[in-house]
Amino acid sequence: MRRKLACFLAVFILVPSLLLAFSSCAGMGPAVFTCGLASIDEATYRYWFINLKAGYVASYSDITDTEACWNMLVPGQDKTYAEFVDEKIKDQIDHYLAGVALFLEYDMTLPESTKDAIDIEIEDTVEYQYNGSRRAYDDFLEERYGFDSKKLRKIRLLEEEFYYAYNTLYGENGRFAATSDEIAAFYSEKYARIKYYMVRRHDDYVYDKAGNRVVLADGSYQLRELNEEEKKEREKAANDALADIQKGTKTIDDYIAKDYPELLEAYPNGFYLLQNETYLQMYGATLINGAFAMKENEIAFLENEDAFFIVERLPLPENGYLGADSGQFSNLASYASAEKAALAFDELIKGIVPSEDFEDNYSVKTVK
Repeated sequence: MRRKLACFLAVFILVPSLLLAFSSCAGMGPAVFTCGLASIDEATYRYWFINLKAGYVASYSDITDTEACWNMLVPGQDKTYAEFVDEKIKDQIDHYLAGVALFLEYDMTLPESTKDAIDIEIEDTVEYQYNGSRRAYDDFLEERYGFDSKKLRKIRLLEEEFYYAYNTLYGENGRFAATSDEIAAFYSEKYARIKYYMVRRHDDYVYDKAGNRVVLADGSYQLRELNEEEKKEREKAANDALADIQKGTKTIDDYIAKDYPELLEAYPNGFYLLQNETYLQMYGATLINGAFAMKENEIAFLENEDAFFIVERLPLPENGYLGADSGQFSNLASYASAEKAALAFDELIKGIVPSEDFEDNYSVKTVK
């Protein structure tokens, strides 16, 4: 299922499902970027760009490979989709090239099992997609990317070198993984805790005779469109709820319990939000941007085109990630380590040397 272009964490996050490509060994073309002992050639860069662009288009429902889409402004940003995705792709090139430089700097070696897995991957592609014809596969690669399966193997090996270096240095139990003190500091600096009550603006849940929401076969709730009179009533209902909460005649829990009892049961202490970049999907953008603009114990009225929100920002408990709410922090250690990696990579990136200004010719609007 394609999802909306959801959060890009401010910390550096790996994207293992997308093909990455680097050049730091013999058999590659002239280098266009160099970082320490690692370099990348233009053919490899183009291969990487094509596949990462394809990943965005395939994964996110609000991105289509059309001129109209690429020229649209990203919600909440003064950038078009093309500018936004181009920036992400080119920034990741810098980060991944720096990762390969680390692999070489620390004189690492890939496990033989990793090399064998790449050989099997290529052979399986030949066998099952090209009827066992290596020539047919090479012809496809040549037409699409300008190289054959031998060079693809080198690119895949270099891709794995990056992941190996990252995991060895910043992964779980990595040499530079975040310490317990660094994890605690990351939690204190990057998280906010909230409770929120939502009033939908244009639709509502369908209820059965017992008062339970109707669940569809795919597990989602069935919705019905509101009529114009009902839509007008929604904003008044949200403002009335805000007034009740501010006066203290009712609490935000009272309203959550009335309309979303399962959420109050699952998250009695509220939600912990990680501070992200500004472009997020429906609830994330509104709640995260709003929450981090609020002070603790403040109550705010937020809205977007889909819903009204009453949000209460709650104090962040010390070491809250270790207690009853620990289930909301399964990735906390990796996020803290990723931030350490991002800082280290930023320093390496400052040393990247471009050999030409070819990069200006690359955009999701023109690269197919």
